[in-house]
Amino acid sequence: MDIATKELLNNILFIIFPLLFVQIIYSPARTKMFEKIRIWLIPLLPASSIILCMLYPIADLHAFDFRTIPIIIAGLYGGFRLSFILFGIYMVFQLFFVTGFDYFLSFMFNLIFFSFVPLFSKRFIQATITMKLIISIGMAFAASILNLLFVRWRLGEMIDDGLAAEFIAGHMMVMIIVVLLIEMIVQNIFLEQRLIKAEKVEVASHLAASISHEIRNPLTASKGFMQLLYEDVPKSRHEYLNIAIQELNQAESVIRNYLTFAKPSLERPEAISVTDIVETVIGIAEPLAAEHEVKINYDQANLSIHVLGDRIRLQQALLNIVKNGIEAMPNGGELTIDLQMKDSVVTIEVKDTGIGMSTEQMNRLGEPYFSTKEKGTGLGMMVTYRIIQTMQGQIIVTSEKQKGTSFTVEIPVHERAS
Repeated sequence: MDIATKELLNNILFIIFPLLFVQIIYSPARTKMFEKIRIWLIPLLPASSIILCMLYPIADLHAFDFRTIPIIIAGLYGGFRLSFILFGIYMVFQLFFVTGFDYFLSFMFNLIFFSFVPLFSKRFIQATITMKLIISIGMAFAASILNLLFVRWRLGEMIDDGLAAEFIAGHMMVMIIVVLLIEMIVQNIFLEQRLIKAEKVEVASHLAASISHEIRNPLTASKGFMQLLYEDVPKSRHEYLNIAIQELNQAESVIRNYLTFAKPSLERPEAISVTDIVETVIGIAEPLAAEHEVKINYDQANLSIHVLGDRIRLQQALLNIVKNGIEAMPNGGELTIDLQMKDSVVTIEVKDTGIGMSTEQMNRLGEPYFSTKEKGTGLGMMVTYRIIQTMQGQIIVTSEKQKGTSFTVEIPVHERAS
């Protein structure tokens, strides 16, 4: 008995073809199109692979197919939720193949298998591509061995060694192809997201620069004439002038933010003590934290860490992150700030216990005019991302709904000061 080439290629096609739809469904350009039906489409794609593999096995033996590959992939990339949905679909379809006591054994075996694979999901997603291949190939090898043992037990006879070797090698080879293809799709989606975000930022940057310059000049002139009028106006009217000047100062502050976003280059870079900046930001944010009943946790680090940049801008960027963290806890909570240095990079982590964000919201952070607040403009985070990028740094965000959000700012340490 040999593995037929046609059936083998069919099984590979059944597994790979649905992956093409994954790229379409998760494409940033089609987010709104599939937003409502994505939750139903994602389980159906691996389910279709499993069912088709069962209908067209690669040899004339029960369970002699590649059904375990989409099961493993779904468990590793989708976690428990997707795995258990597939388990339900799979067991319903199994009724057409197995009945009685055999169905009970199949149910128990698959329940353990479908529950075991997702245990590795979180580590798998965060792992390197090499580690992902090792984990997935190992699971494919183990699954193919279990399949062979099941078939042998069911038939009550030995399986040809050559056939068994081809079956095991086929599982491992197909798993390598599928994992590499999925990683390529993920990378393409990520690059597409960055390209779309870069285009939005570029358009907003030109718009902000042109509008800001046009508005800043009349604001400066108005403020100057109001200050000249101060001596000629009766003291009873000074209060009105003060309010007008304060509002103009506020408008100038907004304009400065737009200009920072439009032209983020450092005009006067200097060595900045990160510890001093963090402590200053905490001092400024404490009244807002007290108002929201938020406790700020910060262990004063005895570290002399310096980065190259603009002191005022870095303070503004960190203050924006801290304020967002505080405002994300309307019912109170804790804001933890951690300062560390590793491999010539300083990391400033700001972690809250607030409402959290969805994956889509995290991906859109820093986009022009995107905000998670009802009345927010998104300008603060736009400026924050631009400032950190100008300092050759990056912002890493992790979040979970109703559990909190963590912003990690990474900036290279200033060589002369390190």
